[in-house]
Amino acid sequence: MKRIFIALGLIGVALIVAIWRAPASLVAGVLPPETSRVVQLHHAAGTIWRGSASFSVTGVPPSLSVAWQCRPSLAPLGVRCELSESLSALVTLDAFANKLVAERVSASLPIQVTAAGAATVASPNVVANFSEVTASRSTLFVAGNLRASDTTYRFGNTETSLGELTVECVPSAENASSTCAISNRGGNARLGGKLSLVSNKASGSLELTPANGPTQRVNF
Repeated sequence: MKRIFIALGLIGVALIVAIWRAPASLVAGVLPPETSRVVQLHHAAGTIWRGSASFSVTGVPPSLSVAWQCRPSLAPLGVRCELSESLSALVTLDAFANKLVAERVSASLPIQVTAAGAATVASPNVVANFSEVTASRSTLFVAGNLRASDTTYRFGNTETSLGELTVECVPSAENASSTCAISNRGGNARLGGKLSLVSNKASGSLELTPANGPTQRVNF
């Protein structure tokens, strides 16, 4: 009996060491499917508890750097991580609810987004500040804003300056979806619109009114 307990103890220690030294490349496998549709990790180094990688986000042309330090969590059951470098945030992965919660999200990065394959909005510097982003199979809670400088809007062969573009996002009453209002200041045209975010898709509309020209509308 004593040998059985010793063997079980050794197996337990070996399992803990294996988990603690698990490579960073496994991080992509533990992200909820809703998150992996938008965020992809590349060139991961270190371990799942302390490591770094490049990541790309839908609508962001280059890959950006991120580093993390994580620790196990009992309430909720899962993992808590501090993110740094190009993206800073406090992230909790709730294994029981299969949910990812990011708090105090802050980033500065370029963005280029094409809607319906026709209209493209781009900026060399977008500052993101979100108090919370929660993603699960049935929920997409987004609270915060994006502010983009030197923004341009291209529709077909025509490019228009928009100046500073602001996107303000608020969650719905039931927290199952979020709505983002889009507006600009400066430039030589007015851009307005709304973006509806749910766990598996984004839809919305944009309306551009140039200083001298007809209003253009894009639905996606």
